Amino acid sequence: MISPEAEAIRLLAVTRSKSKMFEYHVPENRHIQVSSSVSNLVDLGIGILGDQNSDNNGVQQPNLLFSARYFDSLNGSQIQSNDGPYLKLLSAIAYYLGGFPGSTHVMLRDTQSLNIDASGIENLILRVLRKDRIALDLDPDNSLSSFISIANESFTRFLDTGDTEENLRTTFSKLRDAALHDGNDRELFLADVLQVLIGKYLEHSIWLSLPSFSGAEKQLWSPYILKQNAIKELWPAQMLLGSNGVFNGSSAVVQMPTSAGKTKSAELIIRSAILKGRSKVSVIVAPFRALCQEICNSLIDEFQGEPNVKVSLVSDVMQDDFTIELQELFYVIILTPEKLDFILRHNPEFSNSIGLIIFDEAHLFDDPFRGPKFEMLLASLKSKLSPQIQRILISAVMPNSEEIGSWFIGDQCKNVIARDLHPTAKSTAFVNWLGQNGQLSFRNESDVNREDFFVPFLLSEQQLTLKGRETKERFFPVKNDPGSIALSLGCRLVQSGSVAIFCGRKDSVSSLCSVVVDAFDRDATIANPADFGDEIELSRLQRYIKNTLGDHLDYHKASLLGILPHHGSTPQGLRLSVEYALQKEHSKFVICTSTLAQGVNLPIRYLIVTTDRQGEDEIKTRDFHNLIGRAGRALKYTEGTTIFANDSIIREAWRLSHTKELLDPSNSEMCLSRLSILVEPRPDDETQASFYDRNRRVVEAEVGLFLLQVLSEIRANESITEKAKILAENTLAYFQADVEGKQALVNYFVDRAHQIAEQEPSVEKRVIFSKSVLSLSDTQDVHNFLEERVDEINLVNSAEELLERLWPIIHVKNEDFPKKIESTRLLAASILWIKGSGFAEIFNLLEDEDFSKATAKRKRRPNVDIIVSLCENLIGFRCSLVVGSCLEILQLFDRYNREKDSIFKQLQKMLRYGIKQRLEIKLYELGFSDRNLVVELAGIISDDLAGLELSALQNSFRTNLVSISEVISTKYPAYFTKKLNDFLAE
Repeated sequence: MISPEAEAIRLLAVTRSKSKMFEYHVPENRHIQVSSSVSNLVDLGIGILGDQNSDNNGVQQPNLLFSARYFDSLNGSQIQSNDGPYLKLLSAIAYYLGGFPGSTHVMLRDTQSLNIDASGIENLILRVLRKDRIALDLDPDNSLSSFISIANESFTRFLDTGDTEENLRTTFSKLRDAALHDGNDRELFLADVLQVLIGKYLEHSIWLSLPSFSGAEKQLWSPYILKQNAIKELWPAQMLLGSNGVFNGSSAVVQMPTSAGKTKSAELIIRSAILKGRSKVSVIVAPFRALCQEICNSLIDEFQGEPNVKVSLVSDVMQDDFTIELQELFYVIILTPEKLDFILRHNPEFSNSIGLIIFDEAHLFDDPFRGPKFEMLLASLKSKLSPQIQRILISAVMPNSEEIGSWFIGDQCKNVIARDLHPTAKSTAFVNWLGQNGQLSFRNESDVNREDFFVPFLLSEQQLTLKGRETKERFFPVKNDPGSIALSLGCRLVQSGSVAIFCGRKDSVSSLCSVVVDAFDRDATIANPADFGDEIELSRLQRYIKNTLGDHLDYHKASLLGILPHHGSTPQGLRLSVEYALQKEHSKFVICTSTLAQGVNLPIRYLIVTTDRQGEDEIKTRDFHNLIGRAGRALKYTEGTTIFANDSIIREAWRLSHTKELLDPSNSEMCLSRLSILVEPRPDDETQASFYDRNRRVVEAEVGLFLLQVLSEIRANESITEKAKILAENTLAYFQADVEGKQALVNYFVDRAHQIAEQEPSVEKRVIFSKSVLSLSDTQDVHNFLEERVDEINLVNSAEELLERLWPIIHVKNEDFPKKIESTRLLAASILWIKGSGFAEIFNLLEDEDFSKATAKRKRRPNVDIIVSLCENLIGFRCSLVVGSCLEILQLFDRYNREKDSIFKQLQKMLRYGIKQRLEIKLYELGFSDRNLVVELAGIISDDLAGLELSALQNSFRTNLVSISEVISTKYPAYFTKKLNDFLAE
């Protein structure tokens, strides 16, 4: 087997350095000098490819990656510029055989045909790698032409029908024999490689792999395979799923890296279940609303034109607004864990209709806020789901996946470990400031203490223009300042690909926007990222940000530079628009927090890290790898680069050692239960004890909710102790505990269940209270509050009036409301919100208020991010939960007028979305996720509307399409144009 030795590895590093100097736009007069010896690796690279035909069953992936990277870098280095097409082809071949099919696509996406003196074999290779139809211009007098033509026709038939596999192998084998007899060295080499390529393609082709892996006949798969947007072959991680029986109904825990095709894999699992008759209802559970939205958008695109499959994104408003009709339709339902829990509390039999359930980002058991509910939901589902139902847990990083699978699925669980099958190559670099200039030091993949190569002259402090009476010198970037260094690098690198700067806090996003705006205002000599985006779409985004957040903010000013924000307090419509702009490369520069790691797929080439903190805490190794996995989007780039902007890392041994640990995936934290805190002693340290108390309250509340549900289902002859014991034994905490811990946990559950039974002895109330999303104590408080006010509520005629009636209990039960702001002021803000007032108007109302914590001594004035979080999270989500609980509890009172239910439900959605009319709410839930937009759309279509059914809305949209299109195209980003097109195509 041919393998690269030390000198070859050194020459590859030199070649990569030279290539990156062009990629990073280093002036050529500052390039390092490279000797012609780097070209000596061409023979080695070709030898590695040729070695695929030896008797040892091919070359290991690292050798093929060496070859792919070398040819890729040699092409980029411009050392052999005349051989560019050949080098790109060689690199594409090596990437494909090495298990990087997405990188093969990148190398060949701009290549329509080749002419490298190989009689047309090169174009047949091009076609095999791309699976498309290109005309082969063959010389009729060339003895190889007839063999090439026959092989090409055989390949076409296979693409169209999936038949003639043996004929395909035979025709390509005959072409190889003909090249051996009549061809030159290059033709023989390429014919050899072509035969290997065909063998690998047939192994991965969906014509053969999907029927084999799923057990469904090829004829059943044929309609999908022939769709224009269908994939042509399975990627390595998907092959691993198939070989483990996942496409044939096996339940599994799957570790799959970002961008390796998770959503596509979910689609294929769903299709397999439908074709085999295993599932009429497939459910995908994802922890974040943004991720649910992205999965839904993707699956709508994939199932377009298939009227028997209905893809639905369920609202995250906690009300019973979800129904299915199991007739001829197959349902794909996407929702959050919280909404699934709510549905099962109100409609327990829904679990009987599920045939397949997929949990995405399924590593969140130890999340302090979502973890307890997620675990209790799965513990509850363990006893509700039939053993025949296929269960899939997917995560990029889950070190104890086998343990998690044994707990939730059982001995039959398949543990599919594809975490090392990254779809693109990865590289890591550190800023290293030497004297007056900063460079990037690229580190060895297995040991960051070793430098592979460097790229010089990327950074230097430049003096900025002073304003007014300023006398103190200002510079950009500032040496030792990771933020300004990241911005300077980002403005340089955006010329070659999309950039994301990671910040640990959302206020840091705003600060960096201010820094870059100030640098441009002071005439900094750096590339303007707006020059590398889509001018028209950027102008739409700029107007939108101005209208949404105001034009005085640095977010708007940064958007004029093509730089967009993305964090947890970004308004929903803006967040979706930013993600779409990045996906379509309308913008290529984003400053973000860990929201980037929350499953949203963005085509990032360069991830620049300014900190290893996430909020107030050090980022987990597991979360960090989820984050850096976003760099190097498959099908867009052949490599993703993570750059550490803090230059002290490379100079201080302890920082480098810490970063080394962070970069090692084997240090990823285990997925452990948060419920274990119930049997752990309280720490003596006051700070630790405070965290313990806060975390324990969250856990106790969730456990209490599920125990209350269990108690509501107990029949007369059933034991509270036994039911509580079963629920405890179904938890991950129980599974992970030792013998003593198991007994302690059971004791807690049993004692807590009896406490709940004593606290609420009424079976009737338990049934109703179990449907509330509030704790039992809070629910009882709400009950007592309502009991005194039922007659007042019966007189309510509007949602606004209802809000005012309920506000005292809503305010008290929203613990996160700022403690130093009067209740009446928060009510006034909430009324503005449900009336559709903009963030600027609500900011004006509260700009003099103090948003600091109760114990803080310094006043905290609001900014736009605080106002957005107040409106969308506290008012929009938490207040909506209390209103929903009020509606549940009122069913206990005979004198309550149930005709008022509709006002409660209306108020819930008004609070959740910040809009007031039923039509506006309907449009918002259909995907037009902007408050101002739905008001404008409702105004256009209201006169022609025959009802709120989907068909009536579509007809009204088509009638008014000119007016609607004009509004969207002039005031709103391209995301909403896409939503309009999707809506009309449903």
